[in-house]
Amino acid sequence: MEMVKWKDVLGKEHLLMEGKGDDVFHVIPSQYDDEGNSFTQIISREAMVEYIKETQIMSFQDIELTSTNRLQLDLMEIPSSCVIVICDGKAKLRELPPYGEYKIVTHQGKVKRMRREEGEEF
Repeated sequence: MEMVKWKDVLGKEHLLMEGKGDDVFHVIPSQYDDEGNSFTQIISREAMVEYIKETQIMSFQDIELTSTNRLQLDLMEIPSSCVIVICDGKAKLRELPPYGEYKIVTHQGKVKRMRREEGEEF
């Protein structure tokens, strides 16, 4: 049985485990249901490939605002080194790379994009 582990932008560990036929188990060990069991779902291989593509393409983590437009974050669930960008009532979170820089590109006082440049010490 093959298994793949990774952490998402919020630092939560995910596991993908091979099942029977085309089935794949997606498990988030740190997330529990009402009965205290780890979050588990069975997905097809095709859905798994789409899920991985989406999580790797997504460059920002959207942060939902409360009904009164307040920003609430659980510091234990976000990366220890991150940046939050707020513009036009939207908030997005991005984990910072170990070495590199982010450039925030604006136009007429609004965020247009955030450019990531990575490097390593020589």
